[in-house]
Amino acid sequence: MRTRSSGTPEDSPFSEPESAFHRRLRLQKFKVPKVEFKLESDLEMAAPRRTVADQINVTPAHIRSSITQPTVEANNWTIPPSLINTIAQNVQFHGLRDEDPHTHLTRFSRVCDTFELNGVTESAIKCRLFPFSLTGQAAAWLESLPQGSITTWTDLHTKFLQKYFPPAKIARLRN
Repeated sequence: MRTRSSGTPEDSPFSEPESAFHRRLRLQKFKVPKVEFKLESDLEMAAPRRTVADQINVTPAHIRSSITQPTVEANNWTIPPSLINTIAQNVQFHGLRDEDPHTHLTRFSRVCDTFELNGVTESAIKCRLFPFSLTGQAAAWLESLPQGSITTWTDLHTKFLQKYFPPAKIARLRN
């Protein structure tokens, strides 16, 4: 084998293959990756960067919800905090395999039916209260839906059952 002192270059195919391999490996370890610069048009399309102050100060513009709240004709109405507490503590759905979504919807509807306001639809009340009844994986599922994709209680009810009681589960139970 020829060595560097004999006039053969280091990367020559005639040099020692093992030492050439290790030399290239060492060079790759310390190689600095190339940085690609984006054009201004690419930067405009990207989401705006949020500062730490933006993360701390949450304004209504930053709150994202998959549920578009139905419009209500009544001006001043509130859901009693005791009702929210009852749902949050007693009517919870985690999204686990052994939980029955139909039972959850029945319990949830039973609690919501105890509350009524003039000028406020049942759909508006249930759409506002349903997120309080979900926790864990189920809450993450609701948050993962596209923003504004649910507009009525029927939409929410249907999507919830499609997720947690899909047709495959129905067929499996029939068999």
